[in-house]
Amino acid sequence: MHRIRAQALIALIAATCVTENLTAGSAIGVAMANGPFRIDGSEVKGNASLFDGSRVSTQAASSKLRVNGGARLELGTDSEARVFERRAILEKGAGQVEGPTAYSLEARVFRVRTMAANSIARVRLDGAGVVVSAVNGPVRVFNASGALLAKVVPGSNLRFEAQGGAAADAVETTGCLLMKGGRYILVDATTNQVFEVRGSDLRPEVGNRVLIKGKIVAGAEPGAGATQVVEAQSSSQSAPGGCLATAAAVGADPPPGAAPVKSTTAKAGSGANKAVILGIVVAGAAGGGIGLAMAGGNKSK
Repeated sequence: MHRIRAQALIALIAATCVTENLTAGSAIGVAMANGPFRIDGSEVKGNASLFDGSRVSTQAASSKLRVNGGARLELGTDSEARVFERRAILEKGAGQVEGPTAYSLEARVFRVRTMAANSIARVRLDGAGVVVSAVNGPVRVFNASGALLAKVVPGSNLRFEAQGGAAADAVETTGCLLMKGGRYILVDATTNQVFEVRGSDLRPEVGNRVLIKGKIVAGAEPGAGATQVVEAQSSSQSAPGGCLATAAAVGADPPPGAAPVKSTTAKAGSGANKAVILGIVVAGAAGGGIGLAMAGGNKSK
């Protein structure tokens, strides 16, 4: 009896191991192109299966990738990326991602995600930095720890690069200083983030565009609508007024002395300045967006 039980147990363990091995080796998607490309160093024409960690390299034609779960990626010409079931890592050139918002396209120390299923995030390696643009809807950029650095709105490009010598919690941001829910907030003009700002002598600048220098307060719970809390170490006015539409856009109190606003469709930020968020320099990038040469030689829209 004991021998029969032992044999049954061995058979069960063997079956489990086989199942796990089959699962580990299962394809996670497919890659295709109208020209030759490489997967893990081997040349491919037409299409091929993707496995977790596959390295895809393009040449004269871009490659379209479909990952189980719905993520859709594209690599530009002369580009390279490692593809996983829940993320892809851009190692050369340019690429884009659309589909599930949980899927990340990573580049250097940055993680880029869409904010809606029909949004497209485009990413290009640019020297020591990374340029991100958005199509159809906004996309978010995080650091390696998962902290939000910026929201990129359609029609704008932002460039991200680690600032040498800057503290990891350093913040330098310019935007409209407002009141919401009894708290000071600053709507950053570059990253389109809303920060709760703590510090003294802020009330005289409410309704103005203000430069805030300080640091992120780790573990602090921001007020409604804000993403992070900044402890202001210094503040200075960069321009008077001009914050009425921004206040309406983010649901903040109207600035003192301002007339009521009938429309709330104004954009929160213009992306025209430069900011330092968690030691990362975020700046507007020149150009009309990141173009990818699609398979067949056409430009993606």
